[in-house]
Amino acid sequence: MKFIIVTFALTTVFSNSYAQEIEESKSSKIRFGFNQGLTYSFLSSNGDLPSNTSKYEGLGYSLGAIAKIDMFSSISIVPELQLSFNGAGLERMELNSNKDYPFADVSVDFRTNLQYSIKNTNFYTSLGPQVRFIFDTEESPATKLATSPNFGGNVGIGYARKFKFFTMAPEIRYSSSFNSIKQYETAPAMRLQTIELVLSFY
Repeated sequence: MKFIIVTFALTTVFSNSYAQEIEESKSSKIRFGFNQGLTYSFLSSNGDLPSNTSKYEGLGYSLGAIAKIDMFSSISIVPELQLSFNGAGLERMELNSNKDYPFADVSVDFRTNLQYSIKNTNFYTSLGPQVRFIFDTEESPATKLATSPNFGGNVGIGYARKFKFFTMAPEIRYSSSFNSIKQYETAPAMRLQTIELVLSFY
């Protein structure tokens, strides 16, 4: 319920800000907007898990604010601040029942991407670093945060369709952490990876 309230509040703020900026930014090299996304997250590790432990993947969603800064005709810088709800974790057999240990179930992600618009098409590619600030809503003594903030990178491809008053841009994006996000008893350190379908408006 709290997530729904937070999401509604942020959507209202981003929508109001976007409406105020739209007239000023139509002819500007700097445009502001917001995005929403559906996220599929999963874990990777360099070692084997204990026999009573397995990884699970899951769906989540995201909500963010973006700016698009046009540097040249085909190259832009796109900063993004995003609130993400992730769905990956570990499942462990404990006393004949399974116990879930979510990893980085809530995070605030900051990205600064370099976006290249492919000439004579509406397609573009993006690439850049990211910093993820992790918040666990179900912290357990069996697990602990290894690194927060967490550093990583992302790459994506999208399609920007211009309308009279705004641009809509669906994008598919892959991101991965470079360092471990959490350690779990004797299990190897984990890294969070996501595949995200994002719809941006600016």
